[in-house]
Amino acid sequence: MFSYMSTNPDNLKYRNQDYESVNIEYIEQAFEDSSIIIIAWTRGGQINEKRRIKGILKKYEHKLKCFKDGNDKIMRHPSRGFNDKWTLVDYNFNIEGL
Repeated sequence: MFSYMSTNPDNLKYRNQDYESVNIEYIEQAFEDSSIIIIAWTRGGQINEKRRIKGILKKYEHKLKCFKDGNDKIMRHPSRGFNDKWTLVDYNFNIEGL
């Protein structure tokens, strides 16, 4: 989702804004072309970028889904034990408080 990432946040100042703009164009086109968009990011981290993407996602709210696990916990990331008891549910922008 991000055109430049680093394990050291200080390095993010070196990212090229031209790449960022092109990356956002590709993301928006992918959203436009998709019949469903699954939100599966982890909590925390890259808060400003998530807010920017959430702003773009607002116009596709009718396409948004997220995972719910077998214990009814929502906004689950597939790397956290995905199995056949997980389902897709409508995504709610208020879940994370971003």
